[in-house]
Amino acid sequence: MEIITSKNLGKLLVNTLKLIDKRPMEHGVRVAYILLKMLQCKGGYVEYELAEYIILAVLHDIGAYKTEVIDNFVTYETKEVMAHSIYGSLFMRYLTPMKEKAKIILYHHIDYEKKKSIEYEYMNISDYLSFAERLDLHYNLIGPRFDYRVLDRYENKKYSSESISLFRQAQIKYDILGQLESGKYVDEIDQILNYILFNDEEKKQYLEMMMYTIGFRSDYAVTDTVTTICICREIAAILKISEEDSEKLYYATLLHDVGMLAVSPKILDAPRALTQEEIMKMRAHVSITENLLKRFLDPEVVKIATAHHERLDGSGYYKGLTDADMDMLQKILQIADMVTGMINKRSYRKEKKKEYIIDVLEKEANSGKLSKIIVKIFIRNYDEIMSKVKNESNKILQIHTKLNTQYSLLYQNFY
Repeated sequence: MEIITSKNLGKLLVNTLKLIDKRPMEHGVRVAYILLKMLQCKGGYVEYELAEYIILAVLHDIGAYKTEVIDNFVTYETKEVMAHSIYGSLFMRYLTPMKEKAKIILYHHIDYEKKKSIEYEYMNISDYLSFAERLDLHYNLIGPRFDYRVLDRYENKKYSSESISLFRQAQIKYDILGQLESGKYVDEIDQILNYILFNDEEKKQYLEMMMYTIGFRSDYAVTDTVTTICICREIAAILKISEEDSEKLYYATLLHDVGMLAVSPKILDAPRALTQEEIMKMRAHVSITENLLKRFLDPEVVKIATAHHERLDGSGYYKGLTDADMDMLQKILQIADMVTGMINKRSYRKEKKKEYIIDVLEKEANSGKLSKIIVKIFIRNYDEIMSKVKNESNKILQIHTKLNTQYSLLYQNFY
């Protein structure tokens, strides 16, 4: 089954990150358009190559979501810019199929005169990206009055003469600045995305990358998602769920909390129990998740993902579904999500013990809120399940740890 098309995957990535702050992604789309026209003007690229560079350009500032405060977008682009370049390149290297091209992001804030001696296959693309980014920042700040020829003074210093020349040709041929002003550039980006060709494994990598973006808001959220995935996998295996249904459950669990990106970190990491107002804001993540995913993802996966806080007696949220409205996969995720919320520590409390978790699950099942069958199976296999969950989650989280460790080392080398 196809969980998501290649084009929709690209759109889902962008719209997911917009939940945190739309400015870096809007900037990324404009930069991607400028780069696209420069590459088309140069020639020699087939459409799927262009589409891949466009995805990279749109996401070139992804590291800023982790390393910067984006209250003032221009400020974050002009001060200590290497932090987000380093994190962004590592994020793309470890979590996407674009491992070789990830350094394009690493070098995009280094002046041409400093990087021209570095041996790297895609250094010219990094230089074009540098120019496209700076052009957009100036144009977005000044508007139609901006004269791009002011960047000529940086020829062979900040930017190569080739980058400047390519843009001039592309501006004459395509009226890039006019398209940016009119907003028509968005349609061209949408068209080029039709040529993205991700195989199933690449789609899986990008969707898994989205799980790690939740860590831009809160590190514990990544741990929670990984734990929930592993619990669901073990329960599904015991219940002998089909391969197709297991796949649906996996992707639903992977993305079930993506709406948390729209919730303030002050709420997510509050060192205390939440107020009623904060609880309502937190609960909104489910409807936010649904409104995002339903535009791009398989409806069955969305249905599973957005029912994780529902309860069989209708007391859950946000739709108040009942037992008759829900299937086995939704019920598995509900239990796994609840267990995760207890087994993992929070900023205001320690993790709960086995006896406490079992007691809560039995009470919820006996009161008609959770599936008695699934709860009974989980409790019967508790030790085995949680042992496997611990081992598997540690393996997955090693990637996250490695990324952050590499970031610290590279950052120290640059400063």
